[in-house]
Amino acid sequence: MTTFRIVAGQGMAEGRAVLPLTLRVRDLAVSLGFRAGGVKSSHCPGSSSRYLTLTCPRGHDWLVRISNHRRPERTRQPAPHIDFVSLDGQAGTLQLADLLTRIGDGQVDWRPLKAGGRR
Repeated sequence: MTTFRIVAGQGMAEGRAVLPLTLRVRDLAVSLGFRAGGVKSSHCPGSSSRYLTLTCPRGHDWLVRISNHRRPERTRQPAPHIDFVSLDGQAGTLQLADLLTRIGDGQVDWRPLKAGGRR
């Protein structure tokens, strides 16, 4: 499976900016017809990354990683369907909205997640 990666913004937002960004992503997805599941925190010490499960209108679960930093080279976390990195805690939501719209419209094929490991 290919992970869709969006990296936007400059600098590095504080870790506390990731949860509000995750909630905005959740609200955006719901407005586009997705059902939102729970929000989970990263297991990596010092990481503020969050993982959000979204169910598209076709019934497929999409795992979205929301973070202020790129995904580590090696991790035990499964590779997400969507890796959304907003370096400043704000940028990138328009690109994400476009991707979610295409997913919701059935223009993007769903694939099962791969286990963690090298990215």
